[in-house]
Amino acid sequence: MQLIHVAQRPVSPWRNGGGRTRVMAQGPSAASPDDFSWRLSVAQVDRSGPFSAYPGLHRQLIVAGDEPLTLVIDDHRRTLGPGSIAAFDGGASVSCEVARGPVTAVNVMTRPGQVTAQVTIEDAEADLVVESPTAGWSCLVALTQHTTLGGHGLAMAPQDTLWLQAGERETVSGGRIVVIRFSNVT
Repeated sequence: MQLIHVAQRPVSPWRNGGGRTRVMAQGPSAASPDDFSWRLSVAQVDRSGPFSAYPGLHRQLIVAGDEPLTLVIDDHRRTLGPGSIAAFDGGASVSCEVARGPVTAVNVMTRPGQVTAQVTIEDAEADLVVESPTAGWSCLVALTQHTTLGGHGLAMAPQDTLWLQAGERETVSGGRIVVIRFSNVT
């Protein structure tokens, strides 16, 4: 188990200046920013505009804050509210519309044929036990304040991430979380 605090992760501005990203974890760990099998990041979308293309990757975006985000994916418009998930091809033509203020989003990218990611939003108001797959790993991202890890006395701020290795389990309570279960395909 490893707790990764979003506030301690380096910030990288987007190439188009429309936002910034904090990479929470990626694999392999020594991969360059453009050469990875999987990546989990937290982005702040400051203004409307195009997304960078990531051909050959599958993307899943989760709105993590209180503000909605409208995505236009290959000319199809979809407005995402807090806790909504959109899945799309990383090579697609994607732009976004920010209505009010910055939007925080969790971004999961995987390379098909190497890694898959199952993404769900879970309510952990009561104790929620999350178990990582035995042939993979999991990441839990807090969406709300006051999310705690059972038995450890650790608190997670919004967008903090808990990494669970294969077969590890953790009890989470006090808020909504994104649960990402990664599995190697090969």
